[in-house]
Amino acid sequence: KEEIENAEHKSTFEKHKVIGFVPRALFEVKPQSYCPRILTIGPLYQNLLPSPMDRCKAICVKKFMERYHISNVGEIMEQLIPKPEELSNIYFGLPTYNFESLRLLVTVDTIFIHEFLLFLSEDCPDSEEKESGYLYTFINNGITRSQIWRDLLLIGNQIPMSFLKKIAEFPNNRDFSLADLEMTVRAFIVQRNPFFFSEDVRCRFLGFLESENLKLVDTCEHLLDSLYFSCTVGEEDPTRQTTSHESRRKSDYSCFSFLNKWGSCKKTKKLETHKKEYVRLPTASQLYRAGIRFKACEGNISVMKYDKSKLQLHLPRLVVFDETEDLLRNLLAHEITSRKEGDFLTYAIIMDMLIDTEEDLAILTKANVIENHLGNGERLVDMWNGMCTGMNVEENPHGKWEQMIHDIVAHHSSRWRRWYVEFRAVYFSRPWLPISILAAFTLLSASILQTIYTVLGFYQSDNNQ
Repeated sequence: KEEIENAEHKSTFEKHKVIGFVPRALFEVKPQSYCPRILTIGPLYQNLLPSPMDRCKAICVKKFMERYHISNVGEIMEQLIPKPEELSNIYFGLPTYNFESLRLLVTVDTIFIHEFLLFLSEDCPDSEEKESGYLYTFINNGITRSQIWRDLLLIGNQIPMSFLKKIAEFPNNRDFSLADLEMTVRAFIVQRNPFFFSEDVRCRFLGFLESENLKLVDTCEHLLDSLYFSCTVGEEDPTRQTTSHESRRKSDYSCFSFLNKWGSCKKTKKLETHKKEYVRLPTASQLYRAGIRFKACEGNISVMKYDKSKLQLHLPRLVVFDETEDLLRNLLAHEITSRKEGDFLTYAIIMDMLIDTEEDLAILTKANVIENHLGNGERLVDMWNGMCTGMNVEENPHGKWEQMIHDIVAHHSSRWRRWYVEFRAVYFSRPWLPISILAAFTLLSASILQTIYTVLGFYQSDNNQ
């Protein structure tokens, strides 16, 4: 019954650009990862009880109307959402909402996000107005702002990017134009990316967006989709050089189908056989004992690769805080529900296979692949062990990293390589061991030579007699 319901939801989603669909199997594992804490956006998580954020939203709408000399919020609603179909194609299956109520709700939330991004792009004003002081004091609080950032990136807490674009394109919008919105969205997404905690990689990614003329506002569906884009796009991926979202999605699918068919003609049948099998990657400690080392690379998951010549597995550096698990789970839910194929689930499966115990985590932490700020290694192990719960990982073909996984498993399964690694670990793991072995070999050789010369001397003296 659950499979039938999921199939019905999936078929409905293919017809509509849905915001907020979370598979039941994922939601039941950890529902708090998909629910807002202090900020609700859109109709999916609306709470009837008043909250401090309601006052902030009201102040943002008032400031926006004063700035553009708008006397009636209905004028904004008409420009933002002129037709009911623009909402019915995004939100469906909601409780009793009429069109006007839903349109007002989405309009207020869109203005709030617009004003919040404007707030991030400028310094605190010197205005002594009470309402402005309350708004900036509330949002500028470090804890509150962190919670707002987290809530804005939940899969069910999204507003279409096209609505933000319409707000930015309002007539005489000089305070926060479309170019300013694009720049602020880039900065916001890069700051929230769990792989981008280095200024070098942040600047490199922003430079990549500018050099390829990629616009997140035009390319992505909403803020979470922008975060997904920054976590998965490769700097040298030619399929990402388009500014059209639909053409980008089609090029993604063609790219994935090409990668799935990639391989030499001589090994086609063998490779196709492997694709149908689910290959489990050994844990980090098992690979370490087999001679494979781990190298942390600056960048997103596109940097993941295996160097056979150096026996190095390159993994992106991930910085883990308290809210990182919620980000990762929402990115996975977004990929599963919004894309036919993707890379993030494969990355999560690989990390889940590598990390099974705290020993595995210690190896990756020592290699700077993971920077743990949870204060407890057991929490991080539990996070990865439960990350893919509820997903049918056996149907995942490992995407473009399928050959990499087969190469690593083949190396780990090699008997001679395992014997060599064990021999090196036993006899050459400490500096004094090879010296003692060399000294013992020298003494043994000297003893053998002395014995040979003694025996030869004995027979030579016996023959002379």
